[in-house]
Amino acid sequence: VATTISQLAGGFLIEQDYAVLGWRTIFLINLPIGLAAMLAARLCIRETRAPVSNRLDVAGALLAALGLFLLLVPIMLGHEHGWPWWSYAGPAAAAPVLAVFVRHELALSGRGGVPLIEMALFANRRFVAGVSAVFLFFSAISSFFLSLTMLLQFGLELSPLAAGAVFTPSAMAFF
Repeated sequence: VATTISQLAGGFLIEQDYAVLGWRTIFLINLPIGLAAMLAARLCIRETRAPVSNRLDVAGALLAALGLFLLLVPIMLGHEHGWPWWSYAGPAAAAPVLAVFVRHELALSGRGGVPLIEMALFANRRFVAGVSAVFLFFSAISSFFLSLTMLLQFGLELSPLAAGAVFTPSAMAFF
């Protein structure tokens, strides 16, 4: 349902071009939905307390963000810049940073803390298979949506709303 609505609403907002923001108008969708979700959560979700005091794993979050930045930014931007030295150095530096992240998360779990990612889950083959399948599926489907949208609008010159409408049958099939 969200896939259908988002494609149609996004196409509609781009065509109407409120506030002359072009495609950026789609980000206005998040505000009313986010506010409605916060209100619904306040009204419908009962307050609970975790059995363990959980502090935000700031060090883990920073290590994960740095590792992913070093890995992904060079891969995404390296081609545009002719594969300079940093496009190779970044992913090479990401490996030790992500290894430190894993060690940090394991140590935090060992001390009874609440890690950003519970590494013990990765010992379960079914969990790893499920996470891998979800990763591959959403990587492919995101690429599909982007590529088809570009083809429909720039290749076949459909309007944003018409391009959004093309996704309705596939969204219904997913549903």
